[in-house]
Amino acid sequence: AQSGKTVLLIDADFRRPKIHKMLGVSSKIGMSSVIQGDAELLDAIQATEVTNLWCMPCGPRPENPAELLTSHKLDDLLAILREKYDFVLVDTPPMLAVTDPGTVAPRVDGVLLTIRINKRTRTEALRATAMLNTLGANILGVVVNGISAQQGYGYRKYGTTGQYQYGYGYGYGY
Repeated sequence: AQSGKTVLLIDADFRRPKIHKMLGVSSKIGMSSVIQGDAELLDAIQATEVTNLWCMPCGPRPENPAELLTSHKLDDLLAILREKYDFVLVDTPPMLAVTDPGTVAPRVDGVLLTIRINKRTRTEALRATAMLNTLGANILGVVVNGISAQQGYGYRKYGTTGQYQYGYGYGYGY
């Protein structure tokens, strides 16, 4: 959005929606409303404080999330939105937690797998990747969360003597 592209962020986490809180928009009307036929598409899309970034919140939490996400109406909705926006980002629940992401992944152009660093990260990432591959999803890359700025690994040059020391951990940037 900051580069001038039009971006729509959709909250397809019908079980624990959070996007509306993060972006400060209303959740009264959203994706669930549109798919169920309770609202018009334009009523469900809201501008955010970020120029060129719009949001379609989850809307009222449906009783049948998986059924809504397998509906042909989702395909129709995504087709319309692809024509209107440069990028359409669909946020889903975690891949290994519920079946919902598995119904969305094959319908989008690409998937960014988001993982949080913990003891089971590698196993879970491999399982999620295998599931996405089985579904025919196009995995574009990985986003890693939960990394501390204090951790790091690699060689670092210290002091004016030019001595190198080895350390470990991770880093990130904004």
